[in-house]
Amino acid sequence: MTTKPKRIGVTVDALIQRLNRRLARDGWTIRGQAGRGDRTKTGDRFITDGRGVIETHVTVKRLEEIAREKGALAYWEEVEA
Repeated sequence: MTTKPKRIGVTVDALIQRLNRRLARDGWTIRGQAGRGDRTKTGDRFITDGRGVIETHVTVKRLEEIAREKGALAYWEEVEA
């Protein structure tokens, strides 16, 4: 009898912290839109390199993809939405 491996939940905030530590090596940062500003240009989250915006409208699914690519999220972990 095989059982499914248990998945461990990781919050979005914890994932962003992990990713920011990994992305800092390249000088990149994941930022969130503060206040009630205009979110039409960048969305809720965006990636910047300090000089400009690299990627806008970063969804939770996209954060998970980047985290898996960078090794910030293990195969047994999943993002709690």
